[in-house]
Amino acid sequence: MRTGALIVTSLPQRRIQHSGLPTELCGAGSPRRTLPAAHFLTIEPTAEGFFLFRFAEDGAFAGDTLHRSLEEAKDQANYEYGNALGGWLDIPDDASDAVGWLRARES
Repeated sequence: MRTGALIVTSLPQRRIQHSGLPTELCGAGSPRRTLPAAHFLTIEPTAEGFFLFRFAEDGAFAGDTLHRSLEEAKDQANYEYGNALGGWLDIPDDASDAVGWLRARES
């Protein structure tokens, strides 16, 4: 089951700046740029572990990290976003657009 959360308040300062693939994976000459600030988070279970995905307010990709467990992924999100992080919501399996589903819960 996928889970997701909203960033409900703006952060005074970002603890982590996501900037794409590490140099060892994309090559020394590859351009790196700071990814946008996250507004939506999803955690997706995979065969490799649990991916914590971040998405900007417009739905653009804003970074991801791989974790061994759901709790580890939530701990990472809590570390990065602290009190700005809203509650976790179970995203239904039939919601093909997790960000759209979370966006509908903002109001």
